[in-house]
Amino acid sequence: MADPQNKVPFFLAGDGAYLRFRTADLIKLEDTYGEDWQSAVFTGLARTSHKVMVACLQAGLKQEDGRKPYSGVSFDDLPFSIDDAATPIIDAITLGISGKPYAELVEARREAAANPPPESPSGSASESFEPDTPPVS
Repeated sequence: MADPQNKVPFFLAGDGAYLRFRTADLIKLEDTYGEDWQSAVFTGLARTSHKVMVACLQAGLKQEDGRKPYSGVSFDDLPFSIDDAATPIIDAITLGISGKPYAELVEARREAAANPPPESPSGSASESFEPDTPPVS
């Protein structure tokens, strides 16, 4: 089996630790935080919620192969801060969803906002088309 590319080194937890969110891991987070789970997780990390951080680590912390859970850290006494862990967690979740790092997605959104597609001319056929409707009597 090929080595998955959508993983982030997470040496804060120890040698050989990586963050990788497989589909099953993302479903765990969705089951925990509901339909708006991405917002809940990102907001929780920004607000330094240790509960959110630990849930993310329990779902996504893997060995170097990116598949087997990493067991070299105690979730009861983590050797790092949430400030140190938040960015790699967000990067790994974003990679799991989109295949792209978070910074790359932010930059693409900035570029899109700075260079919006040209609007079609006013009154073009696509804007003024209205389907035929029978008269109402």
